Amino acid sequence: MWSHFVSTFVVNCSSPGSSHAFSSPIIFTGKHRDNTSPKNRQHGFTLVEILVSIGIVGILAGVAIPNYMSFTKNRDISGALASLMNATTQMEKEFIDRNNYSCDAMQVASKNYVFSCSLNNGYLITASSSDNNYVYTINQNGTRKTLKFDGNTISNSNNCWKTSENGCY
Repeated sequence: MWSHFVSTFVVNCSSPGSSHAFSSPIIFTGKHRDNTSPKNRQHGFTLVEILVSIGIVGILAGVAIPNYMSFTKNRDISGALASLMNATTQMEKEFIDRNNYSCDAMQVASKNYVFSCSLNNGYLITASSSDNNYVYTINQNGTRKTLKFDGNTISNSNNCWKTSENGCY
């Protein structure tokens, strides 16, 4: 859009040392460009807006990624412990059906844990994480033990599966 503007300038026509001063207003009219029209408005983001957005995303990622990693670790532990209980049920069913334990009866599959079974006057089922940072066991008496938690060897787990630094199942 074009709009008109009016400016007034006062011109002093007196010369130095002259006692006559003549000033006259000069009026200029003209057209100038109005940059608020949609046609001429600039599009895009400023560098500051982009940097602020990147900072916000970085802060959110810094909070979200550790929480997600903790969630997946807890999910994997819960899945392994549920699978151990399922394997115990399978072993007890085998004992009821055949009057002895057999590791062949245990059918457990997990993406992040490896399950093993050993027989010696009963059974011992072990669940080990694929990185071997978490190791849990259960035997025919239902005694649960945590042998490793978060890479640390646990000497006395007091008949519990450690699920967090302070939690036990």
